[in-house]
Amino acid sequence: MGATGSITEAELRQLADEFYGRLAAHAPVEQFDELLAKEGLVMKHPNADLHGRDGFAQWYGNTIHRFFNETHTVRSVTITRTVSDAECEAEVVEGWQASFWNPPEPRSQRIQADSGHLWGVRRDPDTGKPVIVTYAVTSVQYAPGSARL
Repeated sequence: MGATGSITEAELRQLADEFYGRLAAHAPVEQFDELLAKEGLVMKHPNADLHGRDGFAQWYGNTIHRFFNETHTVRSVTITRTVSDAECEAEVVEGWQASFWNPPEPRSQRIQADSGHLWGVRRDPDTGKPVIVTYAVTSVQYAPGSARL
């Protein structure tokens, strides 16, 4: 069993760094299992609502086949509401850069944006580590000259 007690911003920052680091590395989808809730996972992206780890796996497979040369930078993590000792909500702001290609265009395009997310996080009952239960993109601010989705 891992840690107990209220989830801290330091724990959330570590979770965000690990999650976005694995996204940037196009890690095997199984490496996300320890970061995502086993049950009740819901993720809302501008282009898709995902349910469960299977929904995440499908979205992730499509994403890593579309985007390349990605970087994800965690800009901030702030607990916005403590639900219980084992559960909280947090605002996560992430900087994202990625290239993509739309065939048959002659060149790829580059996205540069900061996006805000609202996360619901709880301690995994088996490991005691925080895991993502809900994840909703709440804002996207494109940099000047950035491609858009």
